[in-house]
Amino acid sequence: MKPIYLKQLDHPFVNLLMTGLAVWRLAYMLTQETGPFMILTKIRSATGIKHDEFGKPIAWPVGNVLACLYCTSMWVAMFAVVCPKWVLRILAYSGLAIMIEVQHGKS
Repeated sequence: MKPIYLKQLDHPFVNLLMTGLAVWRLAYMLTQETGPFMILTKIRSATGIKHDEFGKPIAWPVGNVLACLYCTSMWVAMFAVVCPKWVLRILAYSGLAIMIEVQHGKS
């Protein structure tokens, strides 16, 4: 028998919201963040994207999927369909924490 908090997470709307947050989080990470030891910057650089001294993308070849959050989110969404729920939950929780921090920082 599942604990009640896990039963509530199986609601279709909650699944949609969590999957959406997870897709945004992973797509944003792939297109904008540097990652530990600048690994994400190195991956983007290998595809031809140029970065500033802080690892932020500044120039990219036309058609590069990692240059566009919208394009990358489509590929990430396809991955999310077959991804285990626990991975999506981790990404969703991370995305929610970031959104709360960004909102808190604006006050």
